Amino acid sequence: MKNKLSLAIACGLTTMCVATTGFAADKTFSIGGDVELDIIASEDENDSNFDHGGRIKLNAVGMVTNDNGFFGKGVAQPLVLFNPGDTNQLIEQETTTFPGNDALEVDDLYFQFGKTNAWDVQIGRFEAINLVPLGKDTLVANVGGVQVYEANIARGRKDDVLHTAIHVGNSDKFLFELGVMANKSGDDEFTAIRPAMTYNFGKVKLHAGFESISDNDVDFDGFGIGAGFKVGSGDLNVSYAHGEHENDNKVDTLAVNYTVGPFGAGYLHSEVDSGSDADPSVDTLYAAYTMPLLNLKDASVTFALNTSKADNVGDNDTLNAAKVRFNYTF
Repeated sequence: MKNKLSLAIACGLTTMCVATTGFAADKTFSIGGDVELDIIASEDENDSNFDHGGRIKLNAVGMVTNDNGFFGKGVAQPLVLFNPGDTNQLIEQETTTFPGNDALEVDDLYFQFGKTNAWDVQIGRFEAINLVPLGKDTLVANVGGVQVYEANIARGRKDDVLHTAIHVGNSDKFLFELGVMANKSGDDEFTAIRPAMTYNFGKVKLHAGFESISDNDVDFDGFGIGAGFKVGSGDLNVSYAHGEHENDNKVDTLAVNYTVGPFGAGYLHSEVDSGSDADPSVDTLYAAYTMPLLNLKDASVTFALNTSKADNVGDNDTLNAAKVRFNYTF
């Protein structure tokens, strides 16, 4: 009911925007989506697993613009899950479940209004600027429970949280984003602020941001910074993120990845400074390759590999995994 109500509010706000922006020059509505099916094999020092999962996602987008460049936009992305309730970390999805039905979830659900290439306001459930892009991340699984910080605690898609972002600039050249999150339910309280920006020089694109979170009076601050480079016919991304808990625990994460055509590979290193002589750390390598499926239009299959090794986490410190993902876009 909560998500249905949110969708109704988004539709109502879109209608209000149409009424207040003057004579509409253009109205568009599109609906599409895709189907994903994952088959996954993984092995660590304690066990081996063979799992499957996936989902069908619908993507409905309505947009109206007027002659002065003002626009209103509504997006709804409901999901139907395959094999719902599976707890395998390799197939978990960051989604919100519809109450009373574990197989129905929602990805993005937001309303956005503003002036094209100038400013806009976005309200609802969505993801903000990515400060630690992982490239072709079909399968990225870190072993040992070591925290990997991607400056994304306040990035978005959090349950029961009001998320609002203000954007200023042209998203193709320069974009500044100020994200704010808030929720209070009885004694539980969550607030966050997340300014971030991107600047595109052509062959180099910079990204940087900061987030400050208070979760039930437990504070956490962090930042992410990095750059993307055109290297040959591909894209190289290098990012660094640092976070600090109020108990002085610190986490540092480095991400490097390269994508060219249908192939991508990456490396992650993360370490936690807890003040002990044996601080945990993790190193993860991953790669993926996508190819057409039987020359069918909009159908593909991706083969992905992942290996991860952790230090100072106990016995279970190695993980190897493989995934085959079938995808059809409609």
